[in-house]
Amino acid sequence: TNVTMTRARVLCLHGYTQSAVTFRKALSLNFLPGIKHVADHDFLDAPFQAAEGGRTWWKPERMEDGSWQYHGWEESHDVIR
Repeated sequence: TNVTMTRARVLCLHGYTQSAVTFRKALSLNFLPGIKHVADHDFLDAPFQAAEGGRTWWKPERMEDGSWQYHGWEESHDVIR
């Protein structure tokens, strides 16, 4: 019996102050080599520049009461879509 497997497609979203390039490099050391034969990986850059460098998926805003509010979901969603 000849079975054809469909390759998985994995969306890889970096963390705060990273980028698609830095995240790919971090995963390529140990993780990606072990699964590259079963999955394709899509690395995306977040739409906003982080104040500390790198990229971010949202823009944080400190509120008067000390809480945080995050803006930019629409832009991030557009990048992912």
